[in-house]
Amino acid sequence: MYSKEILMIQRKHFLTNLVAAGVLSIAGLTATQALAQTPAPVSLLNVSYDPTRELYVEFNAAFAKHWKAQTGQDVSIKQSHGGSGKQARSVIDGIDADQVAEAYLNYLYTDEGQDIAGKNFYRPISPKAQAKYVKQLPKLPLFTIDQAFGGWAKADKDHFADGGSFDQVYLKK
Repeated sequence: MYSKEILMIQRKHFLTNLVAAGVLSIAGLTATQALAQTPAPVSLLNVSYDPTRELYVEFNAAFAKHWKAQTGQDVSIKQSHGGSGKQARSVIDGIDADQVAEAYLNYLYTDEGQDIAGKNFYRPISPKAQAKYVKQLPKLPLFTIDQAFGGWAKADKDHFADGGSFDQVYLKK
């Protein structure tokens, strides 16, 4: 449906704007445990900013139901809406996430995940959800991080590294 490169760019763009911090696993399982016949329950912590609260109430319930049906494992998802910079930086820097957290992120791009995003006034990337929510989210000219900022590495360095544009705006008195 989508190339892996496009999905990675869109995933990173979507998550950066939507979650701003990603998903951290606080009680992860190894692959061996996840494949056991009676998997232990797992808990995730979704760290995002307050405007996404209602979106994730619905999304978390849908994902938990999906995960249980796929694996037989119960998953509970706690929400934190303070959006700590330290938590966000951990995700950006590549904190290890287990397979449940990875599935959670991937679920954002399923038909159901995209439908939940559109229903909550977040612009979906799937053509099916875009068509469904075109009246509330009319077509706009969009761009990728590569097109506008020269890629994620350059954007991170220019805007979020020490002394970057974010620091210049945030630290001005």
